[in-house]
Amino acid sequence: MKNTHYLMKKLNSIGGLFAPHFSGYHFMDFVLDINDMSPMRFVEEMMKRDILPGIPLTGMKLGLENSLLVSATEIHTREMLDSYVGAAGEIIG
Repeated sequence: MKNTHYLMKKLNSIGGLFAPHFSGYHFMDFVLDINDMSPMRFVEEMMKRDILPGIPLTGMKLGLENSLLVSATEIHTREMLDSYVGAAGEIIG
């Protein structure tokens, strides 16, 4: 859970990203809202950097068309999480 909260906090510092979409308790997964580009483009750009950013929720009829389901478990190192945040910041700009 530490990694989940760490990643959400760091992503929230990037303009155009908001996490978590839902308030309440979060275990290892959360919904990340992407305001400045499509989730599919965000995924494509992250994958060019060898980072699997999450599952796009576009088209699932959940009202989350601009969102990803992101997971951060305890097997993810702080370095990995920081790489995710750094790449997201470059992409969102």
